[in-house]
Amino acid sequence: LLREQQAARASNRAGYLFPTSSGLPFDAHTFMGRYFKPAARAAGIPELTFHDLRHTGASLMIAAGCHVKVIAAQALETHIRGTLGDRGVGSMLDGRQLGLELE
Repeated sequence: LLREQQAARASNRAGYLFPTSSGLPFDAHTFMGRYFKPAARAAGIPELTFHDLRHTGASLMIAAGCHVKVIAAQALETHIRGTLGDRGVGSMLDGRQLGLELE
């Protein structure tokens, strides 16, 4: 789906996938009220916050078989590095990278 979105949009200098019409990132202070909440209502999705989306994402990862310790490690690595590295902790779900006993 992301590749489809990239192909459907004109490229922009900063490489944003969902930029404003001028190619800039959305303003965090107005995004929820102007764009996200109206789009969610139109899609029939109940009132959500970004915090709700974070928890939903984690729940979906767990339902897909990702261990909660791996999700926590990914969050920590992203916080420290700003992004997951090329060999991020989530690249192996069996725990070998983390030295964790996941079973």
